[in-house]
Amino acid sequence: MIRRLISIVTLIIAIGGVSYAQTATETVDFGSFSGISASEGFSVRLVKAGSFSVTSEVDTLIRDYVEVYANGGIVYLDYDRKGLPSEIKKVYRGRRSADPVLKVTVSCPRIESINLSSATLDATSFENDPRSFSLVASGSSEVTGLDVKCNSALFNLSGSSRVSASVEADEIDVSTSGSSKIGLSQMSKKLVVSSEGTSGPTIEGVCDEVEIEASGSSKPSVSGTTESLSIKSSGVSSKVQTGSLKAKSASVTSTGGSSVHVNASDALRVDITGASVYFDGSPALEIVRVSKGTLMPEGTSATPTQRQGRRGKASRNSSGDEGAKAEDNAPVTITDPTTV
Repeated sequence: MIRRLISIVTLIIAIGGVSYAQTATETVDFGSFSGISASEGFSVRLVKAGSFSVTSEVDTLIRDYVEVYANGGIVYLDYDRKGLPSEIKKVYRGRRSADPVLKVTVSCPRIESINLSSATLDATSFENDPRSFSLVASGSSEVTGLDVKCNSALFNLSGSSRVSASVEADEIDVSTSGSSKIGLSQMSKKLVVSSEGTSGPTIEGVCDEVEIEASGSSKPSVSGTTESLSIKSSGVSSKVQTGSLKAKSASVTSTGGSSVHVNASDALRVDITGASVYFDGSPALEIVRVSKGTLMPEGTSATPTQRQGRRGKASRNSSGDEGAKAEDNAPVTITDPTTV
């Protein structure tokens, strides 16, 4: 009888095209936890508190199919969509029907790990200070207002995830793939960036050392200041934008159809095969190789005549290949593109 009544109510709602389901709220107090793992559809909010608790607000229709539990120090937020009865599924299938309410407030002193699968997280006003921190975001996840101070921080984004964060750490590791995006303001001793697919990490701040590896059609952009910069780029159309990152010394290895924009004041080492490197500043140039590629100052362009190329003094590099190298590593100003 109850099941039949639910079917009638949900059918009326589905026909109307609008979900009028009520919500149920429940708070669970945990002894402690260090991480969160949220599945698709959850909207999570972090709240700074001296104790550990999780408050959930979900549609009463799906209450029995939502689980909030802790295991191994991780709070899991699960929603069993596949287990829903057909009459309940109809409520959320209509063209004008609303998504189910899956709101969760997580209260804790700090958090060390966050794993999101097409979920959203609001960390506004939550100052997080763990020893180490990691964020894994996949699917269509979205994170806003993240503020972290720690020894080491790891960001791993995939799918179409979007993340906005501010981090102060000794070491920061950022990995992006798919079409994911991250906007990161940072201060660190070492920043490592790896981008694939069409992803586009945008990072600004101050650090001692920066390492960037880009492939596919990714477009990493890093600005600010650093002592040393290392770039490895490949792929048909990857584009590394570090022209606004003021480095003292830089090393660029670029292949394929990729392009790199770099700014170095003291020294620049390049190894180019089929790629384009544009540089700003007046660094001492060490040209290991420029093969079927282009090396030129920022703001200039190659003409058909210039593309016939010119070489510096030939020398042997460590691999035994012939290359062009500035004598005595003295400052060199290139007024023509160097192409081979």
